Amino acid sequence: AIDPKFILLDEPFAGVDPIAVEDIQYIIAKLKYKNIGVIITDHNVGETLAITDRAYLLYEGTILQQGTPEALAADEDVRTKYLGAGFVLKRSVSVERAAADHEKELAAQSQKAEVK
Repeated sequence: AIDPKFILLDEPFAGVDPIAVEDIQYIIAKLKYKNIGVIITDHNVGETLAITDRAYLLYEGTILQQGTPEALAADEDVRTKYLGAGFVLKRSVSVERAAADHEKELAAQSQKAEVK
């Protein structure tokens, strides 16, 4: 059996319709609850920052900044050089859905353990 600790995804949101983006975000969010780290490289920064806990933004071949999506979106240098003044960080509903599903799974497992 394969038990990865990390998965590398190269451009998972490239050329993908919005519904499929939400599905991919959900799958990625679910991996977190399986203790699988996900490394994403993608030019679609909005979709990527919507699901990440931490990100590194590259600019002209070097790390421009790293941190939480909220910190990156608020950083003036990042906005000037990379995101643009109008960038608005939107957290994915898929992350919330994955968290809720995980809680349900934990509750079900707890109930099964109590029955035994």
